[in-house]
Amino acid sequence: MVNQISHNDNSQFDVDLVYLWVDGNDENLKKSINSWKEKLNIPISNDTNTCRYIDNEELKYSLRSVEKNIPWIHKIYIVTNGQVPKWLNTNNSKIRIVTHEEIMPKEVLPTFNSRVIESFVANIPELSEHFLVANDDCFVARPMKKFDFFTKDGKPRVRLFPKQLTRPELKKSLYNRSIFYSIQLLKKKFNKKYKYVNQHNIDAYTKTDYLDCINEFSNEFSDLREMRFRRLSVQRIIFSLYLLATGHGKLIKPKSIWFDISSYDRMKKRLRKSKPELFCINDEPSVNDLDRENLKYFLEELFPDRQEWEKESSNSIEPHYDAENRYTIVLSANSENIKHYCVTLESLFKVINSAANYEIHIFDHGISTYKKNIIQNNIPSNVYLNYINTNRNNHINFKAIDVHNINLDVVDIPYLFSKYEKVLYLGSDVCIKSDLNELFNKDIAVLGAVRDFETPILYQNVEKRDYISSHLKIKKEQYFSDSILLFNLKNFDYKKYSAAIKNAQDITYYGNVRQDILNVIYNDTVTILPFEWGYNAAHDFNSYNTLLSQEEKEAFEKIKNDIKIIYFPFCNKPYYSRSSEWFAEYFRQARNSIFYEEIVLANKKGILKFINGVERKYAIAKILSQKKLKQYYKRELKDLRELKKEIIYG
Repeated sequence: MVNQISHNDNSQFDVDLVYLWVDGNDENLKKSINSWKEKLNIPISNDTNTCRYIDNEELKYSLRSVEKNIPWIHKIYIVTNGQVPKWLNTNNSKIRIVTHEEIMPKEVLPTFNSRVIESFVANIPELSEHFLVANDDCFVARPMKKFDFFTKDGKPRVRLFPKQLTRPELKKSLYNRSIFYSIQLLKKKFNKKYKYVNQHNIDAYTKTDYLDCINEFSNEFSDLREMRFRRLSVQRIIFSLYLLATGHGKLIKPKSIWFDISSYDRMKKRLRKSKPELFCINDEPSVNDLDRENLKYFLEELFPDRQEWEKESSNSIEPHYDAENRYTIVLSANSENIKHYCVTLESLFKVINSAANYEIHIFDHGISTYKKNIIQNNIPSNVYLNYINTNRNNHINFKAIDVHNINLDVVDIPYLFSKYEKVLYLGSDVCIKSDLNELFNKDIAVLGAVRDFETPILYQNVEKRDYISSHLKIKKEQYFSDSILLFNLKNFDYKKYSAAIKNAQDITYYGNVRQDILNVIYNDTVTILPFEWGYNAAHDFNSYNTLLSQEEKEAFEKIKNDIKIIYFPFCNKPYYSRSSEWFAEYFRQARNSIFYEEIVLANKKGILKFINGVERKYAIAKILSQKKLKQYYKRELKDLRELKKEIIYG
């Protein structure tokens, strides 16, 4: 061993933190990985799968966890291939980006093997003698002291789980085989048996012991450094085992857990039950985009406080068209309801002004690439389509509700579209019947919305009336629907907006949670739009009419023949309801949409039952000589019988 330091009492020593980070979403990196795999004839496996490089912005939240729970860290070094996180302010004095070129020889580069990179971290200039190593998916769950990682005389506390790896485990996993290989090296060198596995989290080392270990097993590390991708080799556990073998480390039982990205509820339950000091969330080939979306909710809830090294607005969207004669529309869809949003788009394309430009931005909750390509091939030339990666960095955590089950994309719109003047948000199941120029020219203060027609019905229930007026503190005439929202971002006061969100955060909600949150946030700044700009398709239910005042009835009758936008509330979806008078209207719009067959076939049974019901009503009206009903059902059946033929005969 060389340059071995004395582990005398030195309670004032600094401790640095080293991260390994890569942005696997970078197209240039993907090309480089694929090129080298092809060159080296490397098959895709769990150890070379691209999920190992995907960036879900875990590093941002890991750094937040560090600042919250171990703020005594001296310096933080982020080792990268030259990439820089888009949200990171590199001028911050506590954090420094270290490139591979600074610490690794040219002949080793490029490398896509984290074990190779780990073997060079002790080469970081100015790295403190005592340091921690972490991957970006490692987090500090609760406050910890410096001496939770090091003894008072400077020895690293070694966190390993006691475990004897079995033959099936070794056969199944290269990771396990590499651990076993490292254990065998220690056994041969020091004649000591170890039955441990990694805690797979933040580990403590001294620079001297780190370099001594590499020197002690120089042949094995030389072999490792020739591996651009993971193969059987020494694994990071070798540094921890070396500390134990030399007596320079103290073994302790880890209070840490490891789990892969799964549902929000499972992750939250596991963390609450285990109460660890440290935890790690790993990406796996089985993880899908919706799982990763859950992860963002989960981490934002745990670590919501933005730190000084995060840029103010790293994700504001740049306008595609010039402001003049531009209309911007925002949707929020997943792979299932995108087919219904395409009905909305089809209705829009029929009425748009060919001389204007339209930007359509869609919050993407797992829309398949296949469907995206179909949509892209069917949009007009004056329409720009953009998908927004649903990363909720901006809105504050709503502790009172299970926010992961509520789509709060709309809360982010003022932040994401801060460079726009006006933005129109449309909920699902909307049909547009008029050019939007008139709507965009409406004089609104901050937000324009249509009053929720169901308010009179809600007010019949004393409990709900008190909830809206006393608990939410919203006036009856100001309670609006969240289906059509027009933002005037030119008038936005972001300081007041943040305060309004904080106010909304502390309220308990039930019922239409998202709508209630928005009503609380915009309570004093909403401009109520005329009903024709958000006509509820449930308005004509007889049960509703009995609760309307005469003035309200007259208002609806007045605009019924001049409706600009129709929306279908959850209780009256035209493709589910067998009693919706707007059934034919919806399918007139849907017929030319690109997913029409999917809409029809998905609901074939219910649709046929509804059509048969209309035919029966038409027959009864004929028998009873009810002229008006007969004419009404005859008009309805004109389209419906054609639809029935399509369903039955394809």
